[in-house]
Amino acid sequence: MTKIAIGIVILPPEAIMDKIIAINQKEAERGNARGPLAKDDFYPHISLAMGTIKKDDFDKVKKILTKILENQNPLKIELTEIDYAKKSDGSKSYALRVKKMEEIQKLHEEIMNKLLPYFSFDATLEELYKKENEETKPPGHVNE
Repeated sequence: MTKIAIGIVILPPEAIMDKIIAINQKEAERGNARGPLAKDDFYPHISLAMGTIKKDDFDKVKKILTKILENQNPLKIELTEIDYAKKSDGSKSYALRVKKMEEIQKLHEEIMNKLLPYFSFDATLEELYKKENEETKPPGHVNE
């Protein structure tokens, strides 16, 4: 059984993504970030769910997410502050805090409740990282 790691995220609008990437790149130049973000590898995002699924279940999961998002109105998200966690190597992992919102919580809960039968949380390191020479793909959208 082949498993794949998935992350279900909210991507910010282009202008916000550009600002977040600029903050990260400035801190990376100062040596305060593990590495620079960019739109072609590590996207700024809000995580809603993460786990591993059987590769054979991908289409089922995609269909469930599509159904959930058909009824989803746009979210107005308020960013409240810049925060960071210090890593063991001295670098910092930056985050923009999001104001707690009932709409995001409900969306998270709906996604988790409907996908929990497909998720497992026992991924190995090999399952989480791309293999050498493997093409990097942008985040998957349920309408791909």
